[in-house]
Amino acid sequence: MQRPRMFGLYAGYLLLDEVPPRVDLANTVVNNSRALLGATFPDVVALGWAVAKAKGVSPSPDQILWLKAALAALQSPPVLVRSWDVLLEASKLLAVSESSAIPVFSFAGDLEPVRTGFLRKAGLHGTT
Repeated sequence: MQRPRMFGLYAGYLLLDEVPPRVDLANTVVNNSRALLGATFPDVVALGWAVAKAKGVSPSPDQILWLKAALAALQSPPVLVRSWDVLLEASKLLAVSESSAIPVFSFAGDLEPVRTGFLRKAGLHGTT
């Protein structure tokens, strides 16, 4: 039986929630998720950053360059709210001009709150 590919992402975050975090196993989940979903899948990028952060060391300049490139390559927002939280927190390491230029973050201003979630504003980005 094939399990849904997203289960690995859920498991990765749960591994990071354990005390102490099971960083090595979560890193294995990230590598497997990259193989299954692709290295630029937004939730895979987020979980990878969460694993790096869980290691407890400050990000190096090379890691911040990787983060900037990874965020710029995202074609869609993440599926999981937890992944959104990780990516938004990670974007604080970038200059405001850099993070505001990332397309996946730019659509948040195009949304209007409604009772059950969000609705894209009419007339923006070719919508009617």
